[in-house]
Amino acid sequence: MQGLLDINDRADAIRRELRELFPGTQFEVETRPGVLSGIIAVKWTDGPALTRVKETGIRERHNRVLVEERTGNKTRTGSIFVKYERSYSPEALDKAKCTSPYLSYDYALLSEMDFPEDEP
Repeated sequence: MQGLLDINDRADAIRRELRELFPGTQFEVETRPGVLSGIIAVKWTDGPALTRVKETGIRERHNRVLVEERTGNKTRTGSIFVKYERSYSPEALDKAKCTSPYLSYDYALLSEMDFPEDEP
């Protein structure tokens, strides 16, 4: 199917964009192709906050719903979806330890924390 074949090209473009925007953060960009759809998973540890990565617009530029024209009607034939997976190092978790007896970590604080990027 034309269009889904470019999932690896899209992953490479995302990798390049992220390297330019956040040069000190190591991003892992994986493709998970399927029959009618595919997922591009963007993963990183610490580094920029999730909101900063979302604000780049990468997901909006690379998500695709592929359509096939048939007698003027559009029929959904497949899609590519970009998802984000941020993880935290033990050092980051230590910074977000919570004093509440019900929570181990302040996840709201943790998700918005920006960690300094190492120099490349």
